[in-house]
Amino acid sequence: MTALSGPHCPSTLRQLLDTTCVDQAFEHSKFWPERVRRFQVEAAALLDTPLEAFNPSVIEAWRQSSLADGLTPRALNGHVSLLRVALHLAERKHWIPENPARHIRPLTTPPPVAPHEQPPDIHARLEAAIAERNESLRSHRDQTNTERLQRHQPLMPDLRAAPYVNHLEPMYLVMRDSGLTMAECAKLERDDLDLASGLLRRPCKRGGHRQVPLSDLALDVFHRWQPQCAPVTIEPSRRKPSTLIFPGQYPGTPLNISHSWKHLVQCAGVPDLTLFDLRQDFMMRLIKQGASPSDLLYLVGRAPARGWSWDWTNMGALRTLINKASQALRRS
Repeated sequence: MTALSGPHCPSTLRQLLDTTCVDQAFEHSKFWPERVRRFQVEAAALLDTPLEAFNPSVIEAWRQSSLADGLTPRALNGHVSLLRVALHLAERKHWIPENPARHIRPLTTPPPVAPHEQPPDIHARLEAAIAERNESLRSHRDQTNTERLQRHQPLMPDLRAAPYVNHLEPMYLVMRDSGLTMAECAKLERDDLDLASGLLRRPCKRGGHRQVPLSDLALDVFHRWQPQCAPVTIEPSRRKPSTLIFPGQYPGTPLNISHSWKHLVQCAGVPDLTLFDLRQDFMMRLIKQGASPSDLLYLVGRAPARGWSWDWTNMGALRTLINKASQALRRS
């Protein structure tokens, strides 16, 4: 492979990645700078290789060496993709006669991890950690109110009289019993919830909406939480209230419980448990109760907006499955 000389012609891969034209070609990709930084760390052995020295054998030898060093096939496929793009740009600029990475095949990646059911004791440990956390917050509020009473200051709301101390417990129970993600739960609005029929209106992935039946436990949580979290006025002049069921710190903004969740799972002794694991656990419990693949697709909103025939008479049967899964967890 013969190098082509010219003005501002980079001689190595490092110089190629540092050229302005590469940044300009991908200025609209917000992930490009991070990908380049990661490539420069994990593919440092290629950075000082002259462009004319690149060929499929060199690239494959580096890839096999990186595999032996512990890099995953998925990460290496990303690095080869970046290398292919950079050398393609060099080919277009006539800095190299051809792109040697064009015909490099991606490595086979392992299949994604299948949803798995969490051991029942994990939920018991989470509930115990929540109860301990709630008691700590209530005791702190009692002490604060005692001090404020001595100073003749207005008292803060009594947490022992409220069903829930804050948002964490009701959101955990709803996600555990409905399969909602944190983003879906945080963006729930009061108009989406029909307590009379026990249905939750949620958007589908490909457009449209669906009605999701709620378990008895999730309904009870919403019944107890809604009076506690009244609508918040965003603009007093317009009297426009926030309709979010779980409003964030600022009126009208969704709530994010990631920080509280990380602290909770640390206290419960299950630091690797993520919020998405709650959804997978919900799906696996439904499968054990006899839910069909179409039931799961419908509940997670992946049914196509058109061409999907859903028998609405099965809504009662689906609610029964959800209740059985919820009751089985509480009995274990």
